[in-house]
Amino acid sequence: MNFLYIDESGTPSFNDPDPILAIVGVDIDESKGKTLTYEYSLLKKTYFPKLYQTELRALPAIKEKIELLKARECKEILTPDEFCYPHRTFMFKVINLCSKYNIQILSVIAFKDKLKRRDPDWLYPACLKILTKQYNHYLNKKGTRGIIVLDSRGQVLDDNMTFIQSSFLLWGKEGKLFDRVIDLPFFTRSHLSAMLQIAHYFAYITKMQYNYTMYNAKKYSYLSPLWRNLTSRFFGTPKGKEIVVWC
Repeated sequence: MNFLYIDESGTPSFNDPDPILAIVGVDIDESKGKTLTYEYSLLKKTYFPKLYQTELRALPAIKEKIELLKARECKEILTPDEFCYPHRTFMFKVINLCSKYNIQILSVIAFKDKLKRRDPDWLYPACLKILTKQYNHYLNKKGTRGIIVLDSRGQVLDDNMTFIQSSFLLWGKEGKLFDRVIDLPFFTRSHLSAMLQIAHYFAYITKMQYNYTMYNAKKYSYLSPLWRNLTSRFFGTPKGKEIVVWC
């Protein structure tokens, strides 16, 4: 059994000045999840030691534990204002860790300024359906089945996505043929999941690479070395040149 952890960079909103929505999934075999998570946590402790000076069990309240876990996500370390040599080194080691465990990356890139249908409620589910098709093809080649795990956005949004995704896989004309993907998606919070945190980093790198190459946003060129190391992990397209656009 495999698990595909999915996160996005950018928003489906067409009022957002950023023209790109990147949805990225990282796939892992269930037998490798615990050891990868352990090694990932060691990397975090090495490069962000101040966040680990306090042990979770030393905090009396659940709220305090959650706040510390959220701080340990280090979500902003790739942004222009936060990026530095230690963060760069950390990310290279994360990519190498994913190579060690043969993590595969699947992605869908939406160029919102090129879409005729400008409906934010449609865009994310449409991207997820395409990613599900890719994932089913990948699982078919491996001869196994897989579960999609999404970053929880709250009960209402999670329920909506569950209904849309399960309806697509159970009754959709094309979706019901995807028998390798379990019909109900799972949800968890990113501060509780190392794999979702990795998906977040890879989604950000992917989106900013396209901002740099397709929209000449040169301020993101600093991420290109990370992108070049990442491309060998992608399954199918895109890998930096192949573009997915819906009209």
